[in-house]
Amino acid sequence: MGTVQLNNQGAEVRILQELLNLNGIIVTVDGMFGSKTYDAVTAFQKHHFDENSNPLLVDGIVGPSTWKSLMAYDKRITPGHGTTGDTYTLARIDLLHPKLREEVRKIYSEILQSNLRIRITDTLRSFDEQARLYAQGRTAPGKIVTKAKPGQSYHNYGLAVDFALLLPGGNKVSWDMDLDLNNNHKADWLEVVAIFKHYGWTWGGDWSFKDYPHFEKTFGYTTHQLLTLHQCLNNNNAYVNI
Repeated sequence: MGTVQLNNQGAEVRILQELLNLNGIIVTVDGMFGSKTYDAVTAFQKHHFDENSNPLLVDGIVGPSTWKSLMAYDKRITPGHGTTGDTYTLARIDLLHPKLREEVRKIYSEILQSNLRIRITDTLRSFDEQARLYAQGRTAPGKIVTKAKPGQSYHNYGLAVDFALLLPGGNKVSWDMDLDLNNNHKADWLEVVAIFKHYGWTWGGDWSFKDYPHFEKTFGYTTHQLLTLHQCLNNNNAYVNI
């Protein structure tokens, strides 16, 4: 595919629009690269990566790296039994550390096949985002929501997942751990926990200070060790090598 951008038109633009739709970003397939297609491309680029796991350049131009990422839609999840994935969740999965993405896609597929619906609300969190969260309730308005300073959360390295139950309709979420939306006489929340634990993830609900929506997979690294690795990177946006 050649490079396509704003004001282009033709067959390659139609293919681009089809791929955007397959990736969960809905646009009209008309072969015209107008402002709505441009906005869709930049929205995709903000949450996806090139073949080297580096963030895509958010420029609205569809070059080789963006084409390759768009064409990987079939690897992001393999739903079963007619289930479909939550677009927000799929985008969050794509932000995880490269060593965890495929596994979490499998976990999410298994959750869907169990007739459970969740939304992954948070995965990778930048150091700046962590600083803003840490300031809340301390030097900024609001309640304290985290004890972790920048670099002290596994979210800062793409090694953690937060989730909520996705309610019927797909527009609202719940943190009610007693809900049984699939009517199998088991709490949906604990069914999700069991699936993550099967893959070796640690659940925050098992800690002395409870964090029920949280899972993490650390590969044996402490956040201090990860911070040291991160400080050695030339590219602040790159993932540490684990």
